[in-house]
Amino acid sequence: MGRKVQRSLHHRQRHTTGGNITPVEFNLYAEDIMRRTLENNEHGIKVGGRQINNLRYADDTLLTTTEESMNDMAVKLVNESKTANTFNAKKTKIMVAGRQNTRVILQIDGEQLAQVEQFKFLGSVKTASGDCTTEIRRRICLAKKKAVKLDTLWR
Repeated sequence: MGRKVQRSLHHRQRHTTGGNITPVEFNLYAEDIMRRTLENNEHGIKVGGRQINNLRYADDTLLTTTEESMNDMAVKLVNESKTANTFNAKKTKIMVAGRQNTRVILQIDGEQLAQVEQFKFLGSVKTASGDCTTEIRRRICLAKKKAVKLDTLWR
C-alpha cells in the first residue's frame, strides 16, 4: 500500500462509531474488508472462465457462494467488518438464488439475518427464483406512468 493509503487507514481506526468518513475512505475500508474476507475463497460462479464470488457497487455487496460455505463466509465478513464498525445485522438480508425454495438460517452475534425472496439491486428487482416477471411488470408500470404524464403533449 502507498503511504497515503496507509495513513488514511490508520487515521480511520481513530474514528468513533458514527463518525463521518469520506467516500474515498469508505471505499478503501470496504475494499480492505472484502479482500480479507474473500482471500482463499474458491466458491462462486464461473462467468467467461473467471470465478466471481462478489459484486459490489457503492455500499451494496452481493456475495456468491455455496450453501455449505455461506455461514463461514458470513462469519468471516462480520468479523472483518467489526474492526471498522461497519456491519449492521439489522440491515443485512440474505437471498438464496436457485430453482429450489431453500430456507437458510444464518445467525450473526445471536441475531438471525432475514431471508428475502426478492430485493432491489442497482435499480433492478432480483428474485430468488431468477424469474424476471416482477421486474418486467415494474418497468411496464413505470412506462405507463410516464406515458400518462405525456398525454397532454400528445393531444
